[in-house]
Amino acid sequence: MGPPFLVLKMRNKFIDNTAVLWRYIEMAASQMNSAILKGDEIQLKCNVNGCDDHNNKRRGYLVWYHDKDMVYYKCFNFGDCEAAGEGNAIGGKRWLKTYHPAFYNQYITEILSNNKVGVSDDDLSKKKVILKKKLSDEEKVLLAEEKQYVKHFKPLTNSTDPLVIKAKEFITRRMIPEKYAKDFFVCTDGKYYGRIIIPFYGRKNDIQYYQARDLVGREPKYLNRKLNKDKALFQGDLIDKKKPVIVLEGPIDAMFIENSVATMGVSIKKDVQKKLNKLDCHYLLDNDTAGFLLSIKMLRQRKPVFLWYKFIKDYKLPKDCKDINDTYIHLNRKQQFKFEELSKYFTTNILDQIYLR
Repeated sequence: MGPPFLVLKMRNKFIDNTAVLWRYIEMAASQMNSAILKGDEIQLKCNVNGCDDHNNKRRGYLVWYHDKDMVYYKCFNFGDCEAAGEGNAIGGKRWLKTYHPAFYNQYITEILSNNKVGVSDDDLSKKKVILKKKLSDEEKVLLAEEKQYVKHFKPLTNSTDPLVIKAKEFITRRMIPEKYAKDFFVCTDGKYYGRIIIPFYGRKNDIQYYQARDLVGREPKYLNRKLNKDKALFQGDLIDKKKPVIVLEGPIDAMFIENSVATMGVSIKKDVQKKLNKLDCHYLLDNDTAGFLLSIKMLRQRKPVFLWYKFIKDYKLPKDCKDINDTYIHLNRKQQFKFEELSKYFTTNILDQIYLR
């Protein structure tokens, strides 16, 4: 029996071989329409030679057994499938090599390469995540967990890494400005695996918070860092507080409007709302049911909200245009929206609620 934790040593960096294997297995499975990813388990229609794929049900299972540090494929169909029956299973590496050779070759290339895996202090350009001076017991636990997450954040510099390629495709597709995209990371393992990491910077170019956006078809689409979540406000320290501030839900939307912030959804935390109440805020929420309901609530408080109906009509946009990023893409814009351009679409008149969407 070999050691329970298999590692490879390269340039004084230790790479968890099984974690890397699982990452490529997940990427391969995500290309299969039948696959359902559930953490350390993947359920799919069996694609092993000799399997009759009984009734087209998902009876194939890939499981990462952490106690053994091994990945196995097991089929629960009937027939001649070699992965079916008592005591029969296929190793994860063999499954990947046999049925997804392209991903297997990428896996082998990575573990044999001398490229660093993870984010070093230099990779982060000596930028540190801000933490409170005094941490509660719960926050100490979260901080300990976070140290394990952050080591898997990679800058978008390795042009051959499949996840980096996916991240760059996402950036291009969403037309994200280079001044933001250059600071993005991608997570290669752990809780945020397969997600693009969007950092929230402060005035001192320090990372105060981050949000993780899915790239490989996982739910939920967004994961928010737990530590300091109640006070996180994208670009909150970077705006000109003497000018009108446009409040959006998502950080990506805020990248397309000058002097804007993002609250990470319609559930605005008390500490964040206190910050916003000190500013001349105009609320441009998503053009969906949740955004509509919050807009009505804000309107009843006489806070300026955005009239999507009039905006979509004037700009000749599709009715299902759901946010500013969608708008930017449809219009093929090259510059950020300015408040002066959008100001006529904000209202505090409760009678205007019929034009909200």
